[in-house]
Amino acid sequence: MDGTRNRDSRRRAVPARRLSRLGPAPPLGAHLSIAGAVWRAVERAVELHCTALQIFTQAPGRWSGRPIPPEDAERFRAMASEAGLGGRVVAHAPYLINVASPDDALRNRSIALLVDQLERARELELAGVVLHPGAHTGSGVAAGVERAAAGIAEALERAPGAPPVLVEVTAGQGTVLGADLAEIGAILDRLPRERSGTCWDTAHLWGAGWEITRADVWEALWEAFAAATGRERPDAVHLNDTNVPLGSRKDRHERIGYGLLGEETFRRIVCDPRLVETPMVLETPKGPDEVSWDREALELLRGFAAACH
Repeated sequence: MDGTRNRDSRRRAVPARRLSRLGPAPPLGAHLSIAGAVWRAVERAVELHCTALQIFTQAPGRWSGRPIPPEDAERFRAMASEAGLGGRVVAHAPYLINVASPDDALRNRSIALLVDQLERARELELAGVVLHPGAHTGSGVAAGVERAAAGIAEALERAPGAPPVLVEVTAGQGTVLGADLAEIGAILDRLPRERSGTCWDTAHLWGAGWEITRADVWEALWEAFAAATGRERPDAVHLNDTNVPLGSRKDRHERIGYGLLGEETFRRIVCDPRLVETPMVLETPKGPDEVSWDREALELLRGFAAACH
């Protein structure tokens, strides 16, 4: 596919309207680096005119991270508030966490790391911690769901006052839970409602078999989500294109408009009034300078939102 040609032809179809005549747009942003200090992520978000933000509070491939200095946390909070990002910043938990594991040592280590992430999020006054529900590694879905729910509940109990855990819908690669919305619902049923929520990922939904390029399937997703979880809407959305086949159970992210989902899918999502207050962030490839590809995608998405709200 010639992604550049297709992207440009669709972009020209976006009606140009004055922002002052339009209603509110959803919070849009990206997953940005905390390199240098945690507050640097807010600095980068401001540079990209983000109204939402996702971060790692530590290196995602490690079991421990350097504590956040109190002065850095204070600066992060002040900068986020000044930038209008209050209530629109989430953390993504490290990928090592597997609260569904039948291996007690790994599961206990995962719970401890999740507690640490929740405490960091509380210190930074974040809106939530996005978490993959884990993999049952052959022990079965029912057992995995039970362990995942109990592990998350334990972590929440050990981190009082921390923000909610946002269980992410997954592509379901291998024995990873969460591609089936019923599994997400079963986990949420075992958690305190006020301290739990969900995160949708467009690439994961596609990999799980949801053909969200179709408007009728997008509507069916909402109905299935409500039936499975009892929740009205997700608490965060990851905006990612992908080039894996529909239902492949693979988790691969691509730049907006360069994959199989295409720009029209993202236009529908940012224009959905049910998501007008939901933080949406890119997790797409960064490119050579860590900025230009995010800037391009955010400008495109803002154009879509401006044309419909």
